[in-house]
Amino acid sequence: MRFKPYDIDIKYEQRTYKYVGKDYGSSRNAYLGLINQVMRFYRKMRNRKQNKYAICHTYTEWENHVKMVVKKDIINGKDLIHWLYRKRNVEKQILEAVKMIVIPLYLAVLTTSHFYNIESRPIDISSSVGGLFIVIVMVFGICFDFLHDACEKVNFYNDFIRIAEAELMDGRVKENDECNA
Repeated sequence: MRFKPYDIDIKYEQRTYKYVGKDYGSSRNAYLGLINQVMRFYRKMRNRKQNKYAICHTYTEWENHVKMVVKKDIINGKDLIHWLYRKRNVEKQILEAVKMIVIPLYLAVLTTSHFYNIESRPIDISSSVGGLFIVIVMVFGICFDFLHDACEKVNFYNDFIRIAEAELMDGRVKENDECNA
């Protein structure tokens, strides 16, 4: 059993946000290319009972899903919002740390590749350039993946906070109106 503060499984919600619109339509009317079709089929088979994430075809469906999650037995909305802000700020710090590591790494790989190319001129260039190209592509790919994941988490928290604040404020206004009536 996982720890779920405020009865919200944040990993489930992040996966749901990540896959919004990716399973939209069927393979007949929304051809995405062979690789994306295979990935969609794999996701649908793996997530048959929606254990991994909720299937939301549009952003509006995801907003409604978040509203239902937030409405569910939340006693203190201010604490929930504060907790979400804290999680978002931690993700922002991780994003900044990744940027601080990735940018010098990019520069180091490019500088090293430039000097490596200059020094390897008398030797067989084709083997050294090929190996160096593979290393550069791998480093850039890994760094881009880290940056993309960190940015996606920050965007998730921004959207989730916006929806949760609006939903909890609406609930408080309605409760106050009922008390005043």
